[in-house]
Amino acid sequence: MDEVSEAIPKSIKKRKETDPSQTHYAIGSLDSLPSAEIKKGEEASLECPFSAGDVLCNGRYFLLEDIGKGVFSHVFKASDKMAPGQIVVIKIYKANFGGMHFSAHGVIEIKLLQLLSEVDVKNGVIARLLDHFVEKNNVCLVLEHFAKTLCQLSIDHNYYGFTLSIVKIFVWQILVALAELDLPNVQIIHADLKPDNIMIKEKCHYGIKIIDFGNAFFYEPHKTKYIQSRYYRSPEIILGFPYSTAIDMWSVGCIMYELHTGKPLFNGQSELEQIVKFLFYWIGRKSLLM
Repeated sequence: MDEVSEAIPKSIKKRKETDPSQTHYAIGSLDSLPSAEIKKGEEASLECPFSAGDVLCNGRYFLLEDIGKGVFSHVFKASDKMAPGQIVVIKIYKANFGGMHFSAHGVIEIKLLQLLSEVDVKNGVIARLLDHFVEKNNVCLVLEHFAKTLCQLSIDHNYYGFTLSIVKIFVWQILVALAELDLPNVQIIHADLKPDNIMIKEKCHYGIKIIDFGNAFFYEPHKTKYIQSRYYRSPEIILGFPYSTAIDMWSVGCIMYELHTGKPLFNGQSELEQIVKFLFYWIGRKSLLM
């Protein structure tokens, strides 16, 4: 923890909210953006207005390949004209659909990553935000590119799992990242830690970086209950209890088990089934059936 603290600039005395208007592409005030509530049943119909072959940011970024999408955003592999040969990732937050506005989520992620870039200078365990801009009212984040996730690495190993020595290397780096998020002047909850959101560094086979802060937020009483992917969702989230940054540590425990065994620790197909699996592990199958 002391090593992590040394990486924090002394200028950080409280949570920072960098004004995006100070960059060369103004994003505007977070307060001026409408709320981004998701209407039930419309998640799958949200479409991104861009596709591979499009050019963004006044010709600087060329979209090479569609590599993923979520409810709020779409992710592309892209080339950077200003840095020949450099491949980046562009995460495009959908501007709106049916009256819903998602730009606020993009602005929040930018602010979180800007703060974390100052905290993570020494350790390098969190993906860097390289640039950001607005294209046709869509907030766009330019991020480091990584070829493979921890999940994809597990697939390459045929889900046989990794030795404990390798698991320790991965988990240590994840814990360093969580220590940074849990610093008194940071207090950020990632809220979606899972193998898919942990990338492998290309020049360091067992080096990792945490990505996707689209669901992250500063710790405070929060109204949103639907956070964390189900397999890695903590009991307090499922049961609707008060929670803290410790919910990310629960996810790390689930990831640790999965890395070593090659299978999820709790693979319930519903929240009710997750609770039953919790009880089976904590109390024991025999006790429950007596």
